[in-house]
Amino acid sequence: MQTVSDGQLTFVREMYSPSQAPPTDADLVTDTIYVNKLPHSLHLIDNITTLKDMVSGNLTCMRNAPLEGSHERSHCYQDLMHTLRYKVGERKLAEIVKPLYQLPLSRRQRDREDRLNMLDAVSALETNSSQALLADLILLSPKPNKDLVERLFIASSGFTRAISKHYLETLEDIVFKPEGFPGPLRDPEIQRVAVMVLGALAGNLWTAGYKLQAEAIVVKIEDKLGVHGMFM
Repeated sequence: MQTVSDGQLTFVREMYSPSQAPPTDADLVTDTIYVNKLPHSLHLIDNITTLKDMVSGNLTCMRNAPLEGSHERSHCYQDLMHTLRYKVGERKLAEIVKPLYQLPLSRRQRDREDRLNMLDAVSALETNSSQALLADLILLSPKPNKDLVERLFIASSGFTRAISKHYLETLEDIVFKPEGFPGPLRDPEIQRVAVMVLGALAGNLWTAGYKLQAEAIVVKIEDKLGVHGMFM
């Protein structure tokens, strides 16, 4: 019997995953994969002006899409994700994203929407560089914006494919050393959400096999809250 099929393989990340039962030679099946075409649509673009125009078009599409009764907004978001992942790439990501978060932040509604939509998209990339960039722009901003901080916290609780060391250490400092941060990050509600997100990330680390690191975070959270055995 012979089968022929077409498909696409996309490398997402390298991740440690402990093997419970290593396969024997008898369990291994090998074959050949032929790669004969790389779609032009996946090529990175070097021209920064072209990239900015593409991203601006994606964000405009999201703003103008109906909120209800249409899938257009979802399609616009997917186009933005495709642009960031396959056209911009990590090398030029900061150059594209930073201008949206320069201080003082514009109060125009369209600019506010663009900042939130871009934050969602960059968060969804789930790479070390994208998470580190968000930590620098949002959490380590000289004047943190509460709406952006809360939005980032909510998004980051789902980080599973990658958890940036810089992002994680920044979040730990916000939780355990809040006195070193501006007022908005010391807000009781922000602190409560930060603790919850840090707990969620500890759980994700545990699941990924980084149990000692996860346990150390949980112990510090327990000490901060004055409780013990919170996950037992």
